[in-house]
Amino acid sequence: MSRFMDVHHGMKDITAEQLKQAHQADLAIEKEEGVHFEKAWADPQSGTVYC
Repeated sequence: MSRFMDVHHGMKDITAEQLKQAHQADLAIEKEEGVHFEKAWADPQSGTVYC
């Protein structure tokens, strides 16, 4: 299975709780999208999120 990483910008000051909520929302739709979301990381200072 191929693996891809999404990179999102403009999420400056995202909190750990906000990242957790966003990842849970992704997990809720992964079957519908035909993907598997493994992990998510954030750098709140730069506003960059990797998933």
